[in-house]
Amino acid sequence: MAKHVLIFDFDGTLVDSMPLEFKAMIDTLHEYGHPEVNEGNLENYFGPTEKGILDHIINDEDVMPEAWIYFLEEYVTLQDSLLFSLKGMSSLLEELSKKQDLLLLLITGRSRETLDISLEKLGYDKYFAKCYAGSDDGVFKKENIQNVIDDYQVDKEEILYIGDTVSDIQNMQELGVSILSAAYCHKKEEEKKALEQLNPNRVAHSVEELKEMIYKEI
Repeated sequence: MAKHVLIFDFDGTLVDSMPLEFKAMIDTLHEYGHPEVNEGNLENYFGPTEKGILDHIINDEDVMPEAWIYFLEEYVTLQDSLLFSLKGMSSLLEELSKKQDLLLLLITGRSRETLDISLEKLGYDKYFAKCYAGSDDGVFKKENIQNVIDDYQVDKEEILYIGDTVSDIQNMQELGVSILSAAYCHKKEEEKKALEQLNPNRVAHSVEELKEMIYKEI
């Protein structure tokens, strides 16, 4: 069994994907009668998967199947121009995946459908032993950490999580799981400062800095 379990978040950690997520969801919501949703307020609905967010806002079970197909088609179309890989991330994953004493996993709040689409496009799907997607009903990361513990019979002390949000820090601290924070996709200084405040000396501002921090831990 691996001596260490390294778990990556996806959005804002493995890849700069928020422009793609925002555009695909806003386009879909506008198409299905919700012009009031925009870049300024969409984040208020974050927590569930994209499907859960759309379902909550559209709130019509007859319309949702069509809207979900529209969203996925929009997501695939926009991905070529709006999904940004991060310099050095591919080589870092390649290096980590070859370490025999390390179990590499992924936990994200996004849907299984878009996760699979983007992992395949980036070529990252081969690096992870298992990927845990989010829930349509709300934030599910703490539950997925427990799923990792159950699936691989590991202790919390063996896990290192890498995420990019304040809520990631709060969730992992509540669970007693070690966390490194990725700040390199944040555009606002206040967002970076919030991470530093809650997770001091454990915030990476570049992929290279993240690599150094990971190797100090494992």
